Amino acid sequence: MRVSCVSTTRWTSAKVYQVHDSFSCSSFPHDWNYSVELLRALRLDCTRELASSIEGEYVRGELVTLPAYSTQLQRQRIIDATEVVSMKLVTLVNDGTACAVKYAMTGYFPTREFHMNYDSSATTTRAPLAAFHTTAVPTINKFAKPESITQTTSLGSGLDTLASETELA
Repeated sequence: MRVSCVSTTRWTSAKVYQVHDSFSCSSFPHDWNYSVELLRALRLDCTRELASSIEGEYVRGELVTLPAYSTQLQRQRIIDATEVVSMKLVTLVNDGTACAVKYAMTGYFPTREFHMNYDSSATTTRAPLAAFHTTAVPTINKFAKPESITQTTSLGSGLDTLASETELA
């Protein structure tokens, strides 16, 4: 059985794990009617269970990424879904910001650089803009090498529903 674990941030690469036959998320009767919030909560619980089984340790806190255009009601529904399954939500993050932080962790930027990522889905095209700059921070110990810190600034995000994949096809 193959399970695909995909981040909600569309720019990160998907990881495919080989899951043991003994793994199963909480099963529930298929003839019941479920609310969207409960289904989302069950999916979050299944994702936490999968991550715990793959990494071999209990997941204590979750960080959830959302699109920049999410409304307050949609964000509250995610918060409610995490409370239903007793998850400790650390924070909600804009998915463009999450992409920028992931990219900044792998790079060195001696001068200020601006990057724009394009994400074209079936319904929208999004383009978050971020700036990166690496600076040296002096250490307290005078014999230690100075550490470098990459500063990431999310400058904004653009959204276009007319330039989606379904409109371009």
